[in-house]
Amino acid sequence: MRKLKGFSQEGFAAETELGRTYYGRVERGEQNVSIQNLIRIAMTLRVELYELLPSLRQLKNPCANLKQRYDSQNDDRPEKG
Repeated sequence: MRKLKGFSQEGFAAETELGRTYYGRVERGEQNVSIQNLIRIAMTLRVELYELLPSLRQLKNPCANLKQRYDSQNDDRPEKG
């Protein structure tokens, strides 16, 4: 989207007042981004926040692995009762 709007990565980072290295990591999915910075990005691109986010259907359930790990760790424990 940044390129479609005519921004270089360096120019976009400067416009959003984010560091170029930081923004590059965000763009590559290597860095979590705060809501505040997401708002900066959306305002600079002149888009709504939802346009920057994938739909929930496209996301993996981050809790699925945690539940499997929890269940496997607790398989050996005797049941209370």
